[in-house]
Amino acid sequence: MSPAPGAVDLEITQELPSVAPPNGLITIRLVTRNLGPSPALNPYITGMIPPGTIFVSSSPGAGGSCTVPGNPPPPDPITGYPVTGVAVPPLTCTWPGLMQPGETRVVEFTVRVAPGIATGQILWSCFFTGT
Repeated sequence: MSPAPGAVDLEITQELPSVAPPNGLITIRLVTRNLGPSPALNPYITGMIPPGTIFVSSSPGAGGSCTVPGNPPPPDPITGYPVTGVAVPPLTCTWPGLMQPGETRVVEFTVRVAPGIATGQILWSCFFTGT
């Protein structure tokens, strides 16, 4: 079955270090790629920074801009998962205009691991891409 006219297939990849010391800095790189077959209009990446971190900065690629996200509370100390029921503004990065098939958009953002987060604690995050 072929895609519908105007259909866009975007993928997202995330790169981050496996371990960060308490109060250490982590830089996370997010890449969205247009798999086609059509151009993507105004692509964006959005999601929550990892629980137990404090936002420091973001650097979207050429032509992009990012919002300043809220800092989520530390993860549940038993499960390591985010605490539910807490609304925190996401990090959202946008690139106005068209992203042609095969093109990518990249953002790197830096967070500081909050004091009290144990070395080796899994830092969970989830990001989405769309148009």
